[in-house]
Amino acid sequence: MEEKKVELTEETIEKIAKTQEAAAHERIYALGKESEIEKFVAEILAEKGVEMGKFHHCKGMNDVRALDPDNKSRSISLLYPARCGAWALAAQECGEELKADEKESLDDCLRVAGVALYILENGDVAYLEPPIKHVIDENGALSCHDGPAIEFRDRSESYAVNDVFDVPKWVVMTPVEDLDPQKVLGLENADHRRIAIERMGIDKMVEGSNVVVEEDDKMGSSYVLRDMSHVFNDEKAMYLEMVCPSYDKKHVEGVPNDISSIQEALDFRSGVKDWNPSALDGFSREGGNADHVQQGDVGFEFVSGDLSEDVKEAANKVLLPENGVSGSHVIANGTLYANGEINEQYIVSKEDVIVKHTRGTDKHNDVTLRATTDGYWRVFPMREQDHVSGMLREVID
Repeated sequence: MEEKKVELTEETIEKIAKTQEAAAHERIYALGKESEIEKFVAEILAEKGVEMGKFHHCKGMNDVRALDPDNKSRSISLLYPARCGAWALAAQECGEELKADEKESLDDCLRVAGVALYILENGDVAYLEPPIKHVIDENGALSCHDGPAIEFRDRSESYAVNDVFDVPKWVVMTPVEDLDPQKVLGLENADHRRIAIERMGIDKMVEGSNVVVEEDDKMGSSYVLRDMSHVFNDEKAMYLEMVCPSYDKKHVEGVPNDISSIQEALDFRSGVKDWNPSALDGFSREGGNADHVQQGDVGFEFVSGDLSEDVKEAANKVLLPENGVSGSHVIANGTLYANGEINEQYIVSKEDVIVKHTRGTDKHNDVTLRATTDGYWRVFPMREQDHVSGMLREVID
């Protein structure tokens, strides 16, 4: 009987990789000895230039929270093939019957399943065991709309929608009619906020708001500047409503109350005067500035001249890992530098650089940055005004 082959679309690769992850999880429980897992984690971190402190083996999020009650740890995910298509070649060779073989070593299984780590404030490392249950939808995404998407051995659980992780339980489980618009707008994570707004319905969220100005972008995006004072007890609260051109969904982010035009709002978000990207999520924009490029909430500004001697080469090619799930935005080539004093990075390359968005089912399109023969690309996060807390913050997704 002729072996059935799988068409290697990006979605197919992701589904196969996640099947591999699940099978490898089972093998980890059978094979895993704490000393061997600790050694594996130390080696992987060393490859990435991270020195490991004391090792903690956590059976679930309850164990992690006990180590980090103030939520000051930094989470990182290593070696997730579903996020990068690393199993494309294996998929091509083996077809759809890709499963972890019983002869696989612990290292092999860990490399397939991925390693979830939390770097604690004191430098210790918490290794989070693979879940005993995770819900994958028909699109191959980690997603559940009526309960937890992940459950761990210590009975802790985590919520996820369309591969957006760590969604607050109330966002998923609160009846739609009981969702509080002010609480939704106060969500710090932009993706969590978008999910809550999608549940409510954007029309319900903005009903009663005052449209200050509205503009259509030439490449299919659009912007609406709204006063959402109806949500804040009639106190002025300006928000910019945007349509993402990659996946045609709306985001709402706060801007200062003295802003009165779309351009002022875009300048505030980027921190760059006259922000006018020539490419937005891979779409060329007529009349845009060739020194400005944007992918989602990550901006790129070309700067002429040499890099400061204070910067150091980054341990990997992940962009702005402090602003979300590590691995969301990555460069496929080029050299990435970082300045530990401020949350921005710099890219240098003799050839054009491809920037990819690798997480979630709602992915931003690739963007291309021109070669840096006479300068470098500064990488920075967009920012927003939180009208609930009154704080200015960088956008987290």
